[in-house]
Amino acid sequence: MAVLNLQLGSPLHHPESMEITPEDIDKARDIGVLTPRDVLPGEDPELEFLLFQHSHEGDDIMDELEDLWKKDMERITCDLGPILYGGLVLPPVTTQEVRITFRKPSFYIGSIAGQISDVFIPANIIDGILELHTPYLMDLEYKPTTRNKWCATMVHEKLDTSGMLVSTVSHNNCGIYVFHVPMKKYSIGVVIGKEGKNINSLIKYVDRGYTPDATNYPTVDLEAISEDLVKVSVYVPPASTWTYDSVLDLVSYIHS
Repeated sequence: MAVLNLQLGSPLHHPESMEITPEDIDKARDIGVLTPRDVLPGEDPELEFLLFQHSHEGDDIMDELEDLWKKDMERITCDLGPILYGGLVLPPVTTQEVRITFRKPSFYIGSIAGQISDVFIPANIIDGILELHTPYLMDLEYKPTTRNKWCATMVHEKLDTSGMLVSTVSHNNCGIYVFHVPMKKYSIGVVIGKEGKNINSLIKYVDRGYTPDATNYPTVDLEAISEDLVKVSVYVPPASTWTYDSVLDLVSYIHS
């Protein structure tokens, strides 16, 4: 019987004799075989935001990402549709109060009703600058296929805080200022924070170090009048450096 012996191409080399050159690595990255280890500025703003936040805030962002992953899994498995916020099911297009939690030159990230920060606000829809930790009324669109589930299409102008003042009392160099602030009842917990952490941080932020003794900081009390109106009382102690303008500045961070 005749045996046909075919030899196609060059003899195969053993893998140990193969070498990978820098040109091979660059080509593999170009065609997507290898994943780039760095993110180029401006290439993916949302990924750039997450990496930036992780490098500056330590493990907190990892906890938030874990919570986000769990929430995403719940939505996938339970098919919840629109996200639940404060016991409300928001429609795909809605107007909500959003508190700014992160800021970069080209975009902001915000939170609805103290939930996870998943509102993307492009800077090109804003006139001026949005302040951190401050709520703003925004028109939103639901984007379930993106990392941030909501995208802002319009940011409304903030209300005038001075028009919310209903009474002032001055006695023995103490000042008490009472405001009726239009805000949701469920936002009180967000403003105060766990054991007063949020409101204390806000007072220090507004004070900007002018009050050397923390015992001279003002005291803030929030009490719901109705579902959409909150009484905000600010007590300024005698030795405090805080003025009426300081109090207005503080209250302006509480409402949209």
